[in-house]
Amino acid sequence: MRRSAQIADVDTVAARHRLGRRALLGGAAAAAAGAAIYVGIRPPLGLWPSFSEFTADVRTGVGERRRIALSDDVTIDLNTRTSLVMDHARNEQRRIELLAGQIAATVGVNRDGASMPLAVSAGPAVARATHAVFDLSFDGEAGHVTCLEGSLTLQCNGESTTLRGREQIAYTAKGLGVAAANDGRVTSAWRDGRLLFENAPLSEAIEEINRYRRGRIILMSGDVGQLPLNAAFRLDRLDEVVPKLASLFGLQVRRLPGGFVLLG
Repeated sequence: MRRSAQIADVDTVAARHRLGRRALLGGAAAAAAGAAIYVGIRPPLGLWPSFSEFTADVRTGVGERRRIALSDDVTIDLNTRTSLVMDHARNEQRRIELLAGQIAATVGVNRDGASMPLAVSAGPAVARATHAVFDLSFDGEAGHVTCLEGSLTLQCNGESTTLRGREQIAYTAKGLGVAAANDGRVTSAWRDGRLLFENAPLSEAIEEINRYRRGRIILMSGDVGQLPLNAAFRLDRLDEVVPKLASLFGLQVRRLPGGFVLLG
């Protein structure tokens, strides 16, 4: 009887070990799956497109810009790392969805003198225009809309506003910001092949520059990141950016494989 009891105890302990190991492996697998989903939704440092961006009908790569014509009265300029989903015309308007990136839309009158509104959705917001030139950027969480010419309406989570030429507004899932005057020179410089910065915090400027190049520039000093940058760079000569930033702010440069650069 004593021997039988000992055997039973051993079997019970072994079963517990098996269950514990299964639980551990199951938990590890769940954690790995969760990490994979998170990385797919928000890739680290933005080094590759998210899962949703791979579903795009049109997508530009690093440093690529492209123009597409939806019709003879609507053209869309896509900036680097931009993903669009195209939709057919319905309810007497054309629709596209900006998953991530930046576009400039020109909406006018067709050859027959008629016009059909263009609706562009980006996250929680929808911009609609019949006669306008506007710039819209969205990073997955926040967006900016700049009306360069004409007018457009912007809706976001039950709020609505009208933007006219040289006005800009920001938005998030919480709603719309406050419209402000903006001549669009900085916002739309990319269409001319330039990056333009006017009193932009260096850290924000570097984030913008990183969108156009492979790898990443990493600023090692948070204090320096708050200093203002006034500069213009050509998109076809981005190799000049790092030396110029190092010279302007007295920074040391350390280059790593894969296009990574440490500035500090």
